Order: sequence, then structure tokens, then C-alpha cells
Amino acid sequence: MKATNAKQVIVLLTALTLGFVGAPAQAAEPTVTEAAGGAAAGNSSSSSTVAPRDAAAIAAFRASMVDFRAAMVTYRSSMENFKVQIEAYKLAMEEIKPALVAYNTARKTIGQTFAASMTVSATAYKAVQQNPSASPEAKLAAKTTFEAAKTAAVTARQAAITALGAAPVKPAKPEKPTMPVRPVRP
Repeated sequence: MKATNAKQVIVLLTALTLGFVGAPAQAAEPTVTEAAGGAAAGNSSSSSTVAPRDAAAIAAFRASMVDFRAAMVTYRSSMENFKVQIEAYKLAMEEIKPALVAYNTARKTIGQTFAASMTVSATAYKAVQQNPSASPEAKLAAKTTFEAAKTAAVTARQAAITALGAAPVKPAKPEKPTMPVRPVRP
């Protein structure tokens, strides 16, 4: 009889030990159906568990996904608007291109004319300066002539640039909208 009582005590202690060890673990982790409102929710994934902090992260993720979808709608409309603006920009650039080419050609011609007159004046001045038989008066006269030619060339260049006017203004290139960043799933 002592053996039967001993077996009953061991079985009782084993059952109590296993029962008490499993109970706190189950109470710490609510199931999906408990977090969603109990068995009335009808989820087939009632056996998976979600920690309370994960439920908050999932709720935050869902809210950020709603914001993301709204931002994507805005982004798509902004992209359509950008496409229209870029086509207008390309058309404006095609219209202004001949004016830019003409302006740059005129600027280049003014610069070449200035450089040519300076080259002629400098060559004449160097020829007199390098001539060993030239008198100091001739060298001084060549220097004075060079300075006068240089001043005249600078004045002529400045007058031509002023007469040419300001360069045609290029249209501003539209900025491409930035795509919203998709939220990261927890």
C-alpha cells in the first residue's frame, strides 16, 4: 500500500509541477484572438501569439501605411505635373536656344576683335622696343601709342558689350518630386 501511495504522491506532484510551470507562460503571452477581441473574431491563426508591444508596432505600421498610400497619391499627381512642366521647359529651351547662340556668337566676335587690336598694338610696340637703333624718344612714343590703343580697345569692347545687352535668361528647370519612403514592417 505504501508503494501505491508513493506512486500517487509522485503523480500528484508531477501534475502540479507541470501545471504550475505551464500556467505562467501561457498568461504572459496573449493569443491573437485575445488581442483582437476573443474567440468571436474568428481568426484561423488563433494559435500564433503576439506580444503587446508588437501589437502597438503593428498598429503604428498600419497607420504609417495609410499615410504612405496618401503620400503616394500626392506623389503620382506631382509626377504628372512635373512631366507637364518638364515638357514646357524643353519647349522654352528650344525657343531660347537661337537667341543664346546669337548672343554667344556676338560676345565671341567682340572678344576676337579686342584680341586682334591688342595683338596689332602689342606687336608694333615690341618691334620698336626690340629695335636696338630706336631712340628713347621713339620707344616712349611707341609706349604712349600702345597705351592709347589699349585704352581705345578696352573702351570699344566695353561699349560693344553694353550695346549687346544682357544675355537671354534660361528658364528655370522644374524640380523632380521625391518619392515617399515606404514604412518598414515590424
